[in-house]
This record gives sequence, C-alpha cells and structure tokens, in this order.
Amino acid sequence: MKNGYFANRNFSYTGPSDCLKTLFNFLFRFLKKLYFKAMEYIKKIPRNQLSFFPTALDDLIDSENTVRFIDVFVDAIELKALGFQMLSHTGKPPYNPCDLLKLYIYGYMNRIGSSRALEKECHRNVELMWLLGNLKADHNTINRFRKNNPKAIKRVFRQSVAIAKNFNLIGGLLIAGDSTKLRAQNSKKNNYNKKKIERHLAYIDKKLDQHNQTLANADGDAPYDDHSNQKQLIEKQPQNHRAHKAKYHHIKQQLDNDNSCENPQISTTDPDSRHQIVRRLITEVCYTAQTTVDHKHKLLIDYKITNSNDKKTMGTMLRRAKTILSSRHAYIYWTEGLWESLRGRPQMQNRIDLYVPPSEFPALNAELHNQVTQYPNWIFDVWYILPKPFRSNIGYTAAQGFRGDYIMTEFHEVGDTNSSEYNLMPTNYRNTMNLVIENTLLWGIRRTGMQFENCAQITLKNNQVYGYGADIGLAPWRPMPNPYPGRLEDEPHSIGLDLDHYHNTRSWTIENNTIKGWGGESQALTLPINATTVVNGGTFNNSGTDIFIREVNWAKGWEDRIVDNTEVNANPPHYANPTPSGLTTPWRTINIQGNITFGNANKNIVLDAQMHLLNNAGDAFALLHPDGSGVKMSAYFLLPDHIQLNFGPFNNSKVYFDEQDATYIPVPTSDLLTPYLYPTENLFPERVTPAMYLNKSNTQLMTEFGTSLGGVITPSGAVTHTMITGGKIEASTLSIEEQNASQNLILYPNPSNELIHIESNSTIKTAIVYDLNGRVVKKVSSDTINEINISELSTGIYLLKLFDANAMVMSAKKVIKQ
Repeated sequence: MKNGYFANRNFSYTGPSDCLKTLFNFLFRFLKKLYFKAMEYIKKIPRNQLSFFPTALDDLIDSENTVRFIDVFVDAIELKALGFQMLSHTGKPPYNPCDLLKLYIYGYMNRIGSSRALEKECHRNVELMWLLGNLKADHNTINRFRKNNPKAIKRVFRQSVAIAKNFNLIGGLLIAGDSTKLRAQNSKKNNYNKKKIERHLAYIDKKLDQHNQTLANADGDAPYDDHSNQKQLIEKQPQNHRAHKAKYHHIKQQLDNDNSCENPQISTTDPDSRHQIVRRLITEVCYTAQTTVDHKHKLLIDYKITNSNDKKTMGTMLRRAKTILSSRHAYIYWTEGLWESLRGRPQMQNRIDLYVPPSEFPALNAELHNQVTQYPNWIFDVWYILPKPFRSNIGYTAAQGFRGDYIMTEFHEVGDTNSSEYNLMPTNYRNTMNLVIENTLLWGIRRTGMQFENCAQITLKNNQVYGYGADIGLAPWRPMPNPYPGRLEDEPHSIGLDLDHYHNTRSWTIENNTIKGWGGESQALTLPINATTVVNGGTFNNSGTDIFIREVNWAKGWEDRIVDNTEVNANPPHYANPTPSGLTTPWRTINIQGNITFGNANKNIVLDAQMHLLNNAGDAFALLHPDGSGVKMSAYFLLPDHIQLNFGPFNNSKVYFDEQDATYIPVPTSDLLTPYLYPTENLFPERVTPAMYLNKSNTQLMTEFGTSLGGVITPSGAVTHTMITGGKIEASTLSIEEQNASQNLILYPNPSNELIHIESNSTIKTAIVYDLNGRVVKKVSSDTINEINISELSTGIYLLKLFDANAMVMSAKKVIKQ
C-alpha cells in the first residue's frame, strides 16, 4: 500500500493466501510440538482393561524384600513349643497363629503398632497381601493375638537372637547396655498406691461428715416450706463421694492382695505402668526399657520392659546377655551359699541319693552309703557336693572374672573316727571330685582373672586371661600405712590366676592356658603352696611375672604329716613324731612341663621364699603370724618341697630357691621371734618361730634337726638360668640340646687372671658370671662374644653362663680367677 500505513521496504504482501499459509504453518508446528511433548510421559493402563497375562503377587515382591525373610523365619520355628495358642476345636475356624505372627513382625519392622492401622494395611498393602495370602484380619483379631501371647512373642525374639548367633552375626565380645523411661498412657491422677488411697478415703470421709452435719443443720434450721427441697439438694451432694469411695475401696482391696512388691501400685488406664522417678525430683507414670546390644552388627541381644526403677539393675541385663550368648550355662559355686536356709554346717549324710544319684554315680553312691554304715559319726559336708563344669563363658571389664570359695575344701575336715565331727571323705569319692573351668575368656580384668581360696582339686584348661589395662602397681596396705616397712611384704594389685592361698590343697591341673598382658608388678600365674600342681603347656606373654612360686607352707588338712600346730616358743620340738619318710616326702610338688612358651624374656619363673607377712591376710594366715608381727609361724619353712621343670631347655630339672643355699640363714635376727601386734588384734600369740632356729644356716639346721628350708640344701653343682629368677637348677639335668652345646664349646685359658677366650659353633650373645652365692658379678652382651675380661674380679671360683640370641643357655662352665 503506497503512501499508506504499511509503507516499509522490508515488508511484502502478496495477498490473502500468504496469511493463511503462515497461520497453517504455525498451527502445524504447535500441534506437532504438543504431540511429542505428550509422548514424554509414561502411558497408564486403563483401570477396566483386562490383561491377557495376569501378574502373580509373587512377581510384585522383590527377592530381597524383608517380607520374604519374615515368611521363612516364622515358618521355620515351632510355634506350639514357644507357647502360642493354637487351633480351637469349636466355633468358626480361627486365623493361623503363624499368619498373625507374620503380621505382627511386619508391623514391628515397619513401625505400625496400631491394630487398626495393621487392619488397614491388610486391605491396601501388596507386601501384606503376599505375606498373608490375601487374608484380612480385623483389628479385634490382631489385638487378641497380641494380648493372649505376650510370653510366646518374647520367646520368638530369643529365637531370632539364636539364629543370628548361628549365622555368626553376633560377636559376643562387647555388649552395651542402657535403659530409658517410656511415658505411659496413664495420668498421675489415675495411678494409685496405698498411701494415696488412704488420703483419698480420709478426704471423702471428712467430706461425708461435713455433709451429714450440714444435713442435720438443715433439718433443724430450715423453714418447713423449704425443708424438703433443701434436704434433697444436700442429699444429692455426697452421692459422687460415695461412688468414689466405693471405687477407692475396690482399689484398696486390690493393693492389699498384691504381694508382688513392698509398695504395690495400680494404674487404671495403663495397668502395667508405674509411677517412677525419671530424674531428680521429676516423676512420671511410665515404663523402664532396658536393652543390651552386640557391638559387631549393632544387633539387639535382649530387652526388658519393666515397671520398676532401673537403679543398679543393668547388671542383671548384662548377666542375662551372657547367658543368652554362652554355649552353656555358667556355674559359679560357693557351696555354703547354696544352702542359706540351713543353719550351721549342713549335714547331708541322709541325702546322699539326692546329691549323688545312684543312676549317675553308682559306685560313688555305694561308697558314701557304706561310709555312713561304717562310721556313725561321719559328716557329709556341704562343700563335698560334686561340682558341675564351668565351660565356654566370657567375662570382661570386671574387678574379678571368676572367684572360687570353699570348693571341695578340706578346711574343716576331721580325721578322727571317734570324733562327733568326723568327716574324712572315702578315698575314691575324694579322688573323683574335680571342678573343671574350661574355654573361658576373661579380658579387661582390673584385679584378678581367677581367684581361689579354700579350694581343692581344680582343673583350669584352655582358658584365656588378659590383663591389658590392669593396675601394674602394688596393692595398698589395709589398714594403711604399712605398720612394719621392710618386714611386711606388699602384694601386686593385679594377678591373672591367683592360686597361692594357703588352703588351696590336694591336686591342681593348669593346662594350655593363655595368660597375657599382666605388666609391672603384676603376676600372671601364682601357683598353690600346699598342693600337688601340674602346669602342662601354656602361653605366657607378660612384662610382669609369668609364673610365681612361693615356698611350701603349712595347712592343717587331711593329715598332719610333720608339724605340730600346738607348739609354743618355749616348748619344742617342732615335729610330731618325725619319721624318715616324714622328713623326705614332699609336702607339695610342682611340675611345669609340656609346650610352655614365654613371649617375654623377663621374669618367666620367679621363686620367692617369703619370710615376710603379706598384706593379703587370706594368703598369709598360715604363712606368718596372723597378728601382723611379720614372724614366720613356727617351723613351716622346714617342710620338704619339690619343684621340677620338664620343658624347652629343661629335662626333669629340679629347682631350688636361693634361700635353700647351704649358707642361707632363714631366721637371722631375734626380732623375728617377737610378735608385732596390731592395736586391735592378738591372734594365736603362741605361734611364733621357736628360738631354737635363731641365726642358724641351712647346713646347721640340717645337722641338728635333719631338715632345712624346703627340706633339702641346694646342691653345689646347681646353676642359674635366664628363665629362673630367685632360684637355681641342677646343671646335669639340662636338656640334650644344651648339653651338646656345652660339649662344642671351649674356654681358655682356665684358670686365668684377665681374658678368657671362647670358641663355639654357635653365636654367643650374652655372658654372665656368678659367684658361689649365686650373685651376678659381671654381665656382657654383644652381637658376638669371643672373650670375656675377668681382671676386675677377686681371686676365686666362678660360674660362667653363656646364652644364644634366644636367651637359651648354651653352657654353664666353672672358671677360676687367679
């Protein structure tokens, strides 16, 4: 259009057909874009469309879905054995408890606690349709199932823990326990105890008295016209009080009949809940939930919902967890404690068939009955019950792992057949008694792994006792301070196996135990001092003492072999009818044999013939004067002893205490004869060391009395060994390997006044020179030792011991310094 409104050189117009064409193209592109946009969404299947290949419910449940586990788990357990109520014989067929238990577990795993909510899920949840086979239980059925089977459901939980344990999903080494409060659906107003009921009843009685008085006043004061109406109003007021009074009397009756605890409670809305202190002065009507969880996969081991306060109760939960996880029950025995209802010493000679059943122990049962017939005064003491084994248990983070008291003790034994307390055990029965503690793991122990007092015939086998983290110092004196420093000896704070109580007697077997981690002043194993003991194999890895041996001691037991315990300082002799056999037969024997390994070359076997009182009165009662004097009680150090090694470098090697040397004086000063008394004690003042032993060497004691400390003097050829501290062994009993090594070694010149040259087929790492008293006078360590300089030594005879890189003795040679 020239000279018009659209005059523009860039715009052309050819007619109406161009406009239509442009509009058509625009609409085509728009519809095309809309069509492809719609194709991006997933197409739905019409609700009414039939499928030619219908989908099974099983196809909708993934193979890893938890409902498959629930299905397999419930089908695998025996519900009737767990206590579930089974099929009813009358009425409409019920739901299978198996299906209802599956529904219950599904709700628990998916946090659906309401019965009505579970009913809803049965109608719309595909997983439950698959799990229950399209069953749709109503909420009343679900609720009744839970209400009628509470104990059985708890047993199902225990069954799940057992299955997890069998699949090694539970470690059992570290268990955590805790408790919390769960608020109940019950207000404090609806919780009652006896005191609260008494207050309510007293209040109602007071109000009723007031109403009665008001009613009486109304009868006298009100005009006749208003009398009837006013009286009716007043009579209506106490009706609520009387209703409440009836209710409270009913609750009071229930409380009076409740003997479950000292202060019973009743909650009317949530019957099982109780009013408890939550923290400080805050109280709630609630439950206490206690749980224990295994560390390995954080699996729940045990739970307990109680309505009592949780103060000092988690120990019970941890013991329950220990029982659940252990392969067998743990038997801890203090035999006197088993019969608390009986006074005095229980005498069970009339109950032999009960404690030693003839069906299980026919020979022993017959022997005991014969004992009763033969000796009318015989007493079958409580501590002679045959104990059951203690096996496959775990203990940790405790002051003591295991403690044994009065297990088959002989402390009270009387051997006189004419005595009214004669109770000497028949021989076969006595020799049959044995407590076995086996395959027990103890770790994180703060004081003692296993401790025994007044016990006999114990076997400790294949146990593991770890002392890492235990106190490595000495135990404090009680009472403090030490009243006689230097004379009264301290004990270690921590001990792995503490067996050296003076009345641990008869036979002990310690076999293939692993004892590690006891450092500093700690002792891994202390051996009995009045028993026949065999240490057969074992692994020791401790920076403290591995095996500790005290001198033989006295304990009045099944026979008074040598010592007369009635002696007094002024009235020797110290023997009761001594015989040659009595002078030579060992009072105790110790044999250390088998595959013994030490992981630390320090204090492997320590001998300490203690002439001091210990601060553990139990250990020291018969060792030294119990009044605290530090005095050796009588002549018990003269009892014959026998310690033998038969492992590694030793070949039936007899061991001697340093205190058994010929020149050693057991009682060197007269103050050992004078008791030191604690202010409040004066026990057995007659039991002091007789003056006849004062200032006499072992040689003199042997000459005058036929015995010396330990019953024998150390042979002149005995030598020291790196594995032994405080003692010597017979050189002739070294192992064949050590003898061969000694034969392939040459020392020259010998005698010498300076250098001694050493030629050997093996590499020598350490050389130690001892004087004749066993003291170390020179020690040399190097990568290779070919000579040793003895010029600084005094003229005399010495013993030279040479060691290889494994601290094994290669040779023990006599050398002479000119």
